[in-house]
Amino acid sequence: MFYRTWPLYPYCLILVCCILLAGCSAKLPQTTPVEGKEREYLLDRYQVLHNRACAKSIDADVSFVLKTFGKHQKAAGFLQVLPPSSLRVTIFDQIDRPIVIFVSTGETFTLVDSMNGQGIVGSVESITKHEGASLYLQPDEVITLLQGRLTPETSCLLEVRKDKNNSELAWLIFSPNEKNRHNVLFDAEAERIHRYVIGNSMGKILLDIKYTWRDVIEGDCILPDELKVTGAVLKGDVTLKYDHVIVDAVIPESIFKLTLPEHYNIKVIE
Repeated sequence: MFYRTWPLYPYCLILVCCILLAGCSAKLPQTTPVEGKEREYLLDRYQVLHNRACAKSIDADVSFVLKTFGKHQKAAGFLQVLPPSSLRVTIFDQIDRPIVIFVSTGETFTLVDSMNGQGIVGSVESITKHEGASLYLQPDEVITLLQGRLTPETSCLLEVRKDKNNSELAWLIFSPNEKNRHNVLFDAEAERIHRYVIGNSMGKILLDIKYTWRDVIEGDCILPDELKVTGAVLKGDVTLKYDHVIVDAVIPESIFKLTLPEHYNIKVIE
């Protein structure tokens, strides 16, 4: 019942618990293999992005749009990040009341539905067990996905391929574990990721994120303007937009833990 209490509840799951996603209808484009000096150039530029140190705290005003069954639902919120793996997502109603809050230290999480006086608490690992997920992401990887900066090690690189429809972009295909393939659409000139697709060993797409970029902060460690995320758990598309961002903000660790009121209906996932 908790999962149906409020129509924007899935935002927290899609943003923070990407492991809940089960599949979508997106397809990868046709590609051609890349070899020789062109391959070396692409990997050199990718390594520059991979090595770039951007472990900074983020305090951002964000907005969400959920498109499903011909309907658009909108909400505003906060996204707060304290590397390597602490995350807080707050979603507000139309009169700026916080109605959904998700906090995680990377090891534990708390999800609050203040409208209905309910909450879920547990370990991040427990989400995977209870949802039977086939998408394997560490908490710090979820954060870097939100930043458009998840870059697997080249030691698990399988292929480098060019998009037939856009020769300026290349697909770098990785196998970081036995269950998943990570397909990274990379812009070597700009050193940015335009799309991140995770599939299973059977070729089924589990997670598809498309990034739109603009220089919302100065320097090398820019954030994407928008993320468009597709997943079967939502039966639609989610768009997250960074509206206002403060980087290197002073964020106390205490905000990533919540003590729920005694009168709340609390579900513990073990």
